[in-house]
Amino acid sequence: MNRQEELVKLLNTYGDAYYAGDEPFVSDAEYDALYDELLSLERESGVVLPNSPTRRVGSAVAKFLPHEHLSRLYSLDKVRSPEALTSWLGRIQTLAGRDQLELALEYKFDGLTVNLTYEGGRLTQGATRGNGIIGEGILEQLKTIPTLPRSIPFLGRMEVQGECIMRLSVLKAYNEASDEPLKNA
Repeated sequence: MNRQEELVKLLNTYGDAYYAGDEPFVSDAEYDALYDELLSLERESGVVLPNSPTRRVGSAVAKFLPHEHLSRLYSLDKVRSPEALTSWLGRIQTLAGRDQLELALEYKFDGLTVNLTYEGGRLTQGATRGNGIIGEGILEQLKTIPTLPRSIPFLGRMEVQGECIMRLSVLKAYNEASDEPLKNA
């Protein structure tokens, strides 16, 4: 087995544990380093194996009821060089159909992507990204977040996407008090 096959097998095992089992075997940083190594090998060889985790976003839905998103949720690619940023901007300009765009940049938070559905101004569903098309319905869990708006001044139907994050200090305090420590915030 070559390194690329080894990484695909390992990352798929880690991905299944993370997404389907809700029990990550490694930290996000460790997973990302292996994933980046696989991406590099795929670029160098020109070969992407059929079961490579680079071909998909997320994984299969497991423990919660499935929720189909109104429109696909994409994952952001990492941009680590000025050339990659210029390429990204070019794609956005093409999609928008114009060269002049007003953009806002911020640090990327790596949390749990959450998709909220509002109907008639009321929060009716909350779901994870899942595979981008179907996620897990987690509305009852999201309702425990006191700052999450239960209603908005919009009478149509819409989805709002964002990230749920946990400060590292909160993760540390949680892990100190927990019988089952978390690997990631």
